[in-house]
Amino acid sequence: MRGIPVVCSILVVALCLLPVAASGQEGSTLLSNLSRAEMLLYGRESTGSIMARLSQMEQDLFGKEQQGSIIDRAAKLNAFVGESLREGPSLAFKLASLEWTLMRSVSQEPLVLKVDRLERLVSGVTSQGSIVSRVEGLIRLCMPQGKVTSSVVKVPAGTAVKIKLLNGFTSANAKKGDRIEYEVSRDVIVGTEVAIPRGARGVAVVKNVQPAGRLGRDGRVELEIGDVRAFDGTMVKVGLSEDVKRMNESLQLAVGASVAGFVIFGPIGALGGFLVEGKDAIVAAGTEMFVAVQKDTEVLGLTFPGGAEVPSFDIPVVEIKPPAPHNQ
Repeated sequence: MRGIPVVCSILVVALCLLPVAASGQEGSTLLSNLSRAEMLLYGRESTGSIMARLSQMEQDLFGKEQQGSIIDRAAKLNAFVGESLREGPSLAFKLASLEWTLMRSVSQEPLVLKVDRLERLVSGVTSQGSIVSRVEGLIRLCMPQGKVTSSVVKVPAGTAVKIKLLNGFTSANAKKGDRIEYEVSRDVIVGTEVAIPRGARGVAVVKNVQPAGRLGRDGRVELEIGDVRAFDGTMVKVGLSEDVKRMNESLQLAVGASVAGFVIFGPIGALGGFLVEGKDAIVAAGTEMFVAVQKDTEVLGLTFPGGAEVPSFDIPVVEIKPPAPHNQ
């Protein structure tokens, strides 16, 4: 019978701890929602109390404070600013749609700066009012039928994504853990939806470095390619496939001698090195290559604007021509 009071005591303690744990999770979600929305909107987390931060964002976005608990308000702000797939186009999606329609590329700048830049591009000046009213004004002015049209699409595993490295490096100066930024250099279009836009960013990480050595030892840098951000902000896992390995073998002949001899090898998800036999590998900023989507991924895509021609990718991705003969 002594075991019964002990069990009861344990149950009482556990039940008493449950509200504390739940409260901690709610607080974490509240702060993470607030921080994510601020990072998208301003490019930084704000200081001050939760109430002050909420109020500032609501004033900037809507021109007035919203009603409800701070937990609900933070969740709604985060969804409104950045979430897209199930909720429909977010503010970030709408601004990316405007930017892509006008410039055929997207940037990574904070949304408040993007609104200013797009207004100056369109009319030469920035306008007054809430961010939402300014964005809606741009949509009415710039988008077909004055609205953003989107649809959920599946980006199939194996889809090739052409990327461009934004940082140069060599096997003489690269270190394990170095981060190499990259961006998508050609739109990924599924049907009539722009799924991954040109300009979308990701990060590659140096996983292994082998400097050039004596006896003709090759210099080598191995990169692991991180996820890339789709049009709606969904992170899409990319890596290697047999098809893109073959595409890269052809592409090396087209990008110049600075990466002559680079090879790509497994494991899946690792870009292995840019090799130059007996010399340090030299990889210039701007080097382009292909990676592949690793698994079927649903994203919210921008419907290709009406009246615009959807580009055909049935033509060869890489065309290699022999040099013209010299006249004797």
